Amino acid sequence: YGSTFYEAIVKASFTRPPNDRITVKGNPFSSTVESSRDIELAVREMAKTNYRYYFGVFYEDHYETIMKYAIQYGIAGPGYVWIISDGLSETFLEGKVYEDGSDLAIASQGVGILKAEGGRETKDGRSGYDRFTKAWYEEQGEENIDYHNCKQPTTNSVGDTSVYYKASHDFFTGEQMAPTAGAVFTYDSTIGLGMAACQLYEERGDAYFGGVDLFNAFVSQSFEGASGLVQLNPETASRDPKSAFFVLYNARGESDGKGNQIFSVKTVAHTAPDLDYSHVVWVSYNNEAYLYSDGTTSPPDALPPVEADLHHLSPGVRSVGLIVAALTFALALFFGVWAKRNRKERVIKASQPEFLYMICVGALVLGSTLIPLSIDDSVASADGCDIACMSIPWLFNYGFTIVFSALFAKTWRLNKIMANVAVRRKMKVKVTDALKPFIVLFILN
Repeated sequence: YGSTFYEAIVKASFTRPPNDRITVKGNPFSSTVESSRDIELAVREMAKTNYRYYFGVFYEDHYETIMKYAIQYGIAGPGYVWIISDGLSETFLEGKVYEDGSDLAIASQGVGILKAEGGRETKDGRSGYDRFTKAWYEEQGEENIDYHNCKQPTTNSVGDTSVYYKASHDFFTGEQMAPTAGAVFTYDSTIGLGMAACQLYEERGDAYFGGVDLFNAFVSQSFEGASGLVQLNPETASRDPKSAFFVLYNARGESDGKGNQIFSVKTVAHTAPDLDYSHVVWVSYNNEAYLYSDGTTSPPDALPPVEADLHHLSPGVRSVGLIVAALTFALALFFGVWAKRNRKERVIKASQPEFLYMICVGALVLGSTLIPLSIDDSVASADGCDIACMSIPWLFNYGFTIVFSALFAKTWRLNKIMANVAVRRKMKVKVTDALKPFIVLFILN
């Protein structure tokens, strides 16, 4: 039962567009175990997914155990959505009383129950379900009632004769019980098998056929039944969900002022197919809104918020960087002005002041790289951060190239002079001659 549900949900998830596809993970547990250990392991594995939406396929006997563990592992209550299949009856939580603040009171708030039903009566009374209920409540006759009762067991294994219901002769006409989904589905299944048998008889003219033939004829047909259009999938023999009628219930707890939460269950929506049953939409029932676990009508996020460490610069680190940049500017300007004022001194002349100026300019540009490096999205907009990021390689490369090219040109000039001195030949190397390698290196970088 649960595995079939899981496979159907996984298959349905792949029908969605790739950019809107949901990820489905299942964690089964054995429904026959006496210990709750198996259930705890399944819930613990679900908690590791960090998902917020859970679809449970289990029965009433497991509900309280599962929801207690769900609270324990932090996957129930405000911020989480639990929808349970019709293994849990919509009447299970109706009138249920849990203590205020208890695990079950918190976990049960906003629980949804998704149930396949035989149908709902319509205003015009023309649907298959309307006709079925009309026939259900008509006079059945004492003979039919007696026949129904004779098919019921008179006792069970422990000798209790009260567990099997015996219908009174006015059971149907007195409308003592509305037809359940099981009654409607059983009726459609029986009629479908009969129609399949009739089809085989008409095709063959022979009343004898095997089970495989009857099965193939049954799953290949489509007919209007008590529960609407009945369409089956020949591969799985399961009913096409677009032809079934689903109802969504919503459990809500209210305080009684005495320390307890009293739960009620409301019908909030149901499916409605188009004329050819090719598409199904959910329709609100009597404008009833779905209340989630936090008591609001706003669904929670599918996943918890991502806690990202953006690695923003601390104020201290940013301050140190800007101070170092300011010192670089000050020293570069100071030494540039000092070299300019003392350019006629013998030491400065020997150090080639033109290249000293270039080194100071390169150091200033290189040091300015620290300014955009101190900018992140904690102090600037996205556009500002983009500009700062793109300026870093330009400033760094230009500053480094100016400094390195000046040193290279200066060394190259000295090398030329010393080489000519060695051969006792006079030579004058102009500044413009030394700037040529600088220009080449600057352009290449």
